[in-house]
Amino acid sequence: METPTQPPIKLHCCHGTPPPPQIVDGWKKFLEFSKTANSRIWSLLMPALMDPHNPASNKLVVSFCQENGVGQDDLLAAVRSCVFLLSRAAALNLGLDLLDQDFATLSPPDSKAHEVLLSRYEGLKSELRKLIITESLADHGKVLVGLDWRVDQVNASHRGMNLNTPVVMMTLRYRDGNQFERTTLQLTPETLNELKLFCERFTAANP
Repeated sequence: METPTQPPIKLHCCHGTPPPPQIVDGWKKFLEFSKTANSRIWSLLMPALMDPHNPASNKLVVSFCQENGVGQDDLLAAVRSCVFLLSRAAALNLGLDLLDQDFATLSPPDSKAHEVLLSRYEGLKSELRKLIITESLADHGKVLVGLDWRVDQVNASHRGMNLNTPVVMMTLRYRDGNQFERTTLQLTPETLNELKLFCERFTAANP
């Protein structure tokens, strides 16, 4: 007599399709961790989620394993699984209820390990979606990610004397693909007013 096959697991965060087998295996590792280890896993999840180009440092991983009695391979598999599920859920803008259903689908009925992930999901989702926007823009060109400034005074040059004009030195920090670059611009009061006017109009049109 043939043993009936189990229906495939389907998740909301995977568009209603089965997750990759390694994600299921990593989740099982996560469920096997102690309650203390699970509560501390955010120390590894946050860097991995917010900076996907930089994996967790080996020092941090080794320290976590030593403090919580977890094997390194098991820990990395669990982190990859949690990162996959949380990031995919945020990318699809899933609500807490649907993500809870996904976690419940992957877990035995009496498991509460995933509650530590649900507790921070809503706040994390907005940050991840901001990152998704930046990543989406960076796929196609340069993206401004921040700026630094100072105000100087131009008093004289070889072109003229007694100029006495404030000048804003503005260094733009931008991303070009996976590279981060900087460029510095000088803004006169007139140019700064133009920029201010644009910001006011943009803010009014996009409250």
